[in-house]
Amino acid sequence: MKPIPLKILNQSCTHNSITKDNWGAETETEYALTQVYFEVSNQIVKSKDNTDIVASSMLFFDMVNSVCKLATVITSPNFAEDDIITFNSKDYRIVKIDPIHQADTTSIHHYELYLR
Repeated sequence: MKPIPLKILNQSCTHNSITKDNWGAETETEYALTQVYFEVSNQIVKSKDNTDIVASSMLFFDMVNSVCKLATVITSPNFAEDDIITFNSKDYRIVKIDPIHQADTTSIHHYELYLR
């Protein structure tokens, strides 16, 4: 499968990863995501506890053409449910992560993030 074309991946946003330590204190790390595609779409998706959630948007992150940066260092994305995506000054919460794999392999072609 070919990468998602760069002419489609013409947007950027931030990914705020939230982690908790052993005492429940939250730490937020901000990543800059570039060459991504953000799409407004109302879709009903199943959460991990099997409840229906209406996702108001989707974010596409291609593993070849999209870029994830922590400060000035390019890194691999580490998406998690309940993390925050900020696009056009609006915050969205990740409600479902759908890794799309390359045909006949275990490598990931791109991520589809369902946001609310």
